[in-house]
Amino acid sequence: MKPTPYSALCFASVVSLVTVAPLAWAHDGVHDRWYESLTIPGTTNRCCGGSDCTPTEAELRGGHWWAALKSGEWIEVPDYLIVGSKGNPIGQPVLCVVPDEAGALSVRCFVPGGLS
Repeated sequence: MKPTPYSALCFASVVSLVTVAPLAWAHDGVHDRWYESLTIPGTTNRCCGGSDCTPTEAELRGGHWWAALKSGEWIEVPDYLIVGSKGNPIGQPVLCVVPDEAGALSVRCFVPGGLS
């Protein structure tokens, strides 16, 4: 069977989706209201703009939280950015990050979950 332009387009779309989708920071759609309720401690500014937060691995090191970025690097979470008053229906730590002026990711908020 000879491939058609349509089948080639479908294949290219699936390959693009599979290779790009894991790179996105996004939540599951089920907990959108909870994500939207998260605010930076001491402010009314939201932690999540729709794709800034995601479940992650986290651990306590020397009494401070550290969380894994999608790149595999670990980042220390400043204590003042830990959200503890909203519960955590996700069941695992959630990290909200945004790029700074230089393009490096910085913590916006962190919600503890279980230790990994």
